[in-house]
Amino acid sequence: MRVVNQDIESRIAIMQLDKRNAQNSHLADTVISAGTHEKPPVERSTVSISGEALLRQRLFHITDPNRAVPLLGKAECGTSRSRVEFLTRDDRQLLGDVYEWAREQGADLKYVDELGSRLAFYREKDDGRISVRGNTGRDYNSEGHKVYHSFTDKDAASAKRILESGALKTTRLDQGFIRYITDKDYGSIYHNDFDFMEQVINRFSNGKDESQPLTPRFAKYEYLKNNFVRTLSKEKYVDGKESVQEDQGTQSIAKKTTKTKPITVESLRDDRRAALFKMMNVTSFKSLFALLFGDRR
Repeated sequence: MRVVNQDIESRIAIMQLDKRNAQNSHLADTVISAGTHEKPPVERSTVSISGEALLRQRLFHITDPNRAVPLLGKAECGTSRSRVEFLTRDDRQLLGDVYEWAREQGADLKYVDELGSRLAFYREKDDGRISVRGNTGRDYNSEGHKVYHSFTDKDAASAKRILESGALKTTRLDQGFIRYITDKDYGSIYHNDFDFMEQVINRFSNGKDESQPLTPRFAKYEYLKNNFVRTLSKEKYVDGKESVQEDQGTQSIAKKTTKTKPITVESLRDDRRAALFKMMNVTSFKSLFALLFGDRR
């Protein structure tokens, strides 16, 4: 009797287990069906980096939002600090806005980096006051020619157009910097892209808020090596002073040169003797002897 009861209990347990598995299978099919025919909406969050954050990352190389960005004043000009630390608050606000605008336009942000770097250099030099002016006739190459630098024809035309534009008077970009960097005596060798700067000047002037379209040219940054014109004088100069005129392969010295005497022990002795005589207001050993011992005779 005990064996029969165990057999019945086993069958009941198996039936209950089959029923439970069937219910779970039906529930799984229902979930899969619902997932196949009715897809729940997926929420995608878009993360946008602010212009201020771009400025901190790209120019100051600071990613920690809690870290303060250094701000130097004119008292520190000429010191060995990072030049971007000299950017003023207005500079930083403008550059942050330029970063956002350039990103929205699909422009390569290196154009903004370049503009910010040159503006920082201008601030570091006390708004250009302690910069050394070029093209003064004091620079020479290894062969003795005077060296002058100027803009390419394209950049010269862009600089002229910028300086004559009406937007220059109301732009948020510092006018002193614009005039400084478009002056060939300061900006011919190292300057930012004038065409991009012109777009910035036009966009951020007269209180404009609408987005100005940028041409596809600025989608990829183009580095131009030696983007300036270098001119040499026809004349040569000896030690930067004496002019040597070149004419059909022959050279004629414009100023008479004096051959330098070789330095020897005798020449040094003669020089010291001459200096001593001059200091004591005498012309020879005889007059020196008379000066020193004349009253003892």
